[in-house]
Amino acid sequence: MRTTLTLDDDVAAALERLRDKEKKPFKQVVNETLRRGLAKPAAPRRRQARFETRALDLGPCLLPSLDNIGEVLDYLDEVEAATPITEVAEGDAVGRAKR
Repeated sequence: MRTTLTLDDDVAAALERLRDKEKKPFKQVVNETLRRGLAKPAAPRRRQARFETRALDLGPCLLPSLDNIGEVLDYLDEVEAATPITEVAEGDAVGRAKR
């Protein structure tokens, strides 16, 4: 049977290397390679091990409902305003105290 076959560049290069190595015509190399591939049954797909993430209790949420970003930002502004500024020896503010 005569047919036109479009090969990907990497497949064509591999077949040409095999042709050069075995000193056979390209047609014969393609046919032998296809026969080997078709005769070999497809390997069954291996199931990957199931990955599970352990749950960890982080306690109650310290913020109001996260569904409303405006409420969350207001809450954080209030907390920041109520937290004293920590100062160092020369009076430079270095940030807020740990919450």
